[in-house]
Amino acid sequence: MTTPASTGGPAVLVEHALATDTERSIQRARLGAVVLAVVLAVSFGDDRSLEVTAAVVLLGLVALGVWLVLRRPRAARTVHLLGWTSFAGDVAVCALLMAAVADDPVDPVRAVTAMIALEAAVRWGSWGAVGGGLVAGVLEVAWAASGYAAIGRVLPGTSIAFRLVAGVLIALPAGVLIDRMRRQRAHTHRLFEHSGDATLIVAGGRVVAANPAAALLLDVPVEELTGAGFDQTVAPALGLEGLPAVLATDGFVGPLAVVDGEGTRRWVEVEAEVADDAGLVFVLARDVTEQRGREERLRHAASHDALTGLANRSAMRAVLTERLARRAHVGLVFLDLDGFKRVNDEHGHVAGDAVLVEVGRRLRDATRGHDHVHRWAGDEFAVVVEEPTDGLLAELAGRIGAEVAEPLRAAGVTTHVRASVGTAVSVPGDTAESLLERADAAMYRDKRGGSPGAS
Repeated sequence: MTTPASTGGPAVLVEHALATDTERSIQRARLGAVVLAVVLAVSFGDDRSLEVTAAVVLLGLVALGVWLVLRRPRAARTVHLLGWTSFAGDVAVCALLMAAVADDPVDPVRAVTAMIALEAAVRWGSWGAVGGGLVAGVLEVAWAASGYAAIGRVLPGTSIAFRLVAGVLIALPAGVLIDRMRRQRAHTHRLFEHSGDATLIVAGGRVVAANPAAALLLDVPVEELTGAGFDQTVAPALGLEGLPAVLATDGFVGPLAVVDGEGTRRWVEVEAEVADDAGLVFVLARDVTEQRGREERLRHAASHDALTGLANRSAMRAVLTERLARRAHVGLVFLDLDGFKRVNDEHGHVAGDAVLVEVGRRLRDATRGHDHVHRWAGDEFAVVVEEPTDGLLAELAGRIGAEVAEPLRAAGVTTHVRASVGTAVSVPGDTAESLLERADAAMYRDKRGGSPGAS
């Protein structure tokens, strides 16, 4: 659903929101002014009741009219026109009060002219402070001149000059502060609108504001998100149980796997922060799919061999260390390719690389699905065997030797290599290094003796 102010860009929306909020704030202050005016009317008595009563009625009508207009969303032009009308009404109220007490040069009611200047500053910032301050100054001079005339004196020129600028001096600091606050709010709104993170503001369980990034992430237009129940609309789309569940985790959940309408899985992190003073909850959701994929690729590159795609020696050490630390029974098959140097010398390193890739594939085919095949270094490979049974390692070593010995088609040529294989089984007190040393020693015995070795 669009509002009358939604036909402009973000800057227009911010200006409209600021003008509306300002009018509402002024009207809340005006309620107190109406009460004070009623008390003032009673205190003056019958001799000045007509002018004061008229001022009270006018003040009340202006407050009621503005309140009625602001009950529903209005176009920016309407809100600005409302501000001018309200300000004109306040000037008229001030003039009526002045007429009621014009013959009293020291009546404290004259302080209401300062309120005219402050109201203009709040509504229009620095320029409002100057304009409203001058209007207040003119009223103050007229008021003071009437009081002086009532006692047969003339208002001094220096007093006239001071009264003309006093309202500006009073209101200008407030106007400057209002300008600064509005610039900060506009800047915050621009950050909100252009943030790459999906940002939602929730009050009373409903979304009161959402930026374009939220609409893109959730695949829901901003107009439909605004006013929607968070737990009914947003939480399911982000894989959340609900806003209370997010807040119960200290405001951070993620990354969560989310499947969009097209069946694509994405990863999303969600943060939520409560603004206790305003009763609002700020929710940020960011798509970390690309970041997570990049991290996964880095982790994979750090633990896998770039040529064969097998886990590397650091990954094998980590597997052995973890299994031995929890006293699991593991076996290790260690192999070295015999004749590999000849392949490199006769057919080049491209053919040698192709041989290594093919050997890695054959090792995966020869082992069980839950065993771990690794490239140790150069033409050396290893297999970590989970819970090896009696005779399993010898059988696996023989199968690996037979697989590797089959002719290899690599880089357009047919060649062959042989594998020297050694095995070792963990015993209590073993470390990754001690198990590796025994398997390596068994492999060298096989290389020298021509049959698989065991330790």
